[in-house]
Amino acid sequence: MKILIISATYGNGHMSATNSLTQMLNNNFNNIEVIVCSPIEEEAYYLHKVINYSYNKFYTKKSHISSLKFIYNTSYKIFDNSISSKLSSLTATPFIKKTINKYQPDLIIQTFPLNTIKKQSVPNLVFITDYGINKLWISNLVDHYFVATQDMKMTLMKHNIKANNISISGIPIRKEFNQKNSQKINKNILISLGNNLSFITDKFIDQIKEYSFLGYMFTIITGHNKNMAILLNNRLENCTNIDILGFVTNMEDYLNKADIIITKAGGISISEAIHSETPMIINKSITLSGQENYNLKYIKQNNLGYITTSDQIIVTAINCINNLDDYNQLVTNIQNQKIYHQEQLIIKQLKKYLEMSKT
Repeated sequence: MKILIISATYGNGHMSATNSLTQMLNNNFNNIEVIVCSPIEEEAYYLHKVINYSYNKFYTKKSHISSLKFIYNTSYKIFDNSISSKLSSLTATPFIKKTINKYQPDLIIQTFPLNTIKKQSVPNLVFITDYGINKLWISNLVDHYFVATQDMKMTLMKHNIKANNISISGIPIRKEFNQKNSQKINKNILISLGNNLSFITDKFIDQIKEYSFLGYMFTIITGHNKNMAILLNNRLENCTNIDILGFVTNMEDYLNKADIIITKAGGISISEAIHSETPMIINKSITLSGQENYNLKYIKQNNLGYITTSDQIIVTAINCINNLDDYNQLVTNIQNQKIYHQEQLIIKQLKKYLEMSKT
């Protein structure tokens, strides 16, 4: 049986959810073939290169982040309405159609917002990878939606999606994040920078230096941004209690050891922190509009951490760790949200639709 997962490589969230679903499928079902593809990349290669280059060029340069925010926010507002969403669908439909005809799947799963898939003879499932919904996700031709919150389910229902076609299952993450280690290392702060150099201000560096000498331990993950790693190593070379890493494949190990994580408002980052029961400090200085604003709203509403700027983010994390009552309340709030992350519900629904595709 052939399962086609349609995703995209812009940012890490969509592919992270895709990899988690691939792991889940291979671990729980026999005689299946999981195919992962990015239709825009495969069928519109030069368009993909332009989008990917522009995203990385702006996002990895500190001087360009304001320009990226403007472009991204404007694009999001344009596409977050019914007319533009339909126009986008018409543009992308040929790529999607060609991909489906190429692979001839028995089941289709989407982890990227392309409401361009016309009604198929096989089930079409959609996993929304943030804590809010852009209209590009919404189509009454989708057989089943998987969302993170009750509010998201209500939003879909307002767009005439039937309640029994929506599961509140959380955002898919790898099973390793479920292996909670309750033994936190005291004064251990995890900083996940992504590719964004605008995270790094003089105050940010100075505060890391100050608190590292006071015994606080910092693990800084720079991802694929080698320039960022070089910059940090140069500016923090004489400091103790600081570990600077590039791209890692075992994020769960670092989260399990951390008292707190400093990161951006990505849906996957938030879900991983929830599973590891790690309070979050979110840098709003690098938050893009659209879905990341939904993610910020989710953190605020449920009191899962603090939202601040690059200049204040280290001090905010230190104060959180040192205020045990507030810290424990954040952990309790996170545990309350963890109940909505239900891998078994996802597996149950996948089994249902795989059975349907056999008939």
